Amino acid sequence: MASKMAMSKRTLQRKLTAEAESFKSVLQSVRSDLADHYLRKSQMSLAEISFLLGFHEVNSFIRAYSGWKGISPGQFRESY
Repeated sequence: MASKMAMSKRTLQRKLTAEAESFKSVLQSVRSDLADHYLRKSQMSLAEISFLLGFHEVNSFIRAYSGWKGISPGQFRESY
């Protein structure tokens, strides 16, 4: 990711630290937002969404999503 932003890994790490963020928290936030978008705006399966978000297993995505939102991705999708 740092190379895509034209900076060294260490520079990216320093910038994240200065903002009281970590790479992991930024990644989780992006995944969470994209998951909501895909669940609301598409008919993709949970397997397709989990693959696009970088999860190796659908169950890993479901556990992560439930941890982020307090409901399963299926419950979220049903509410829209």
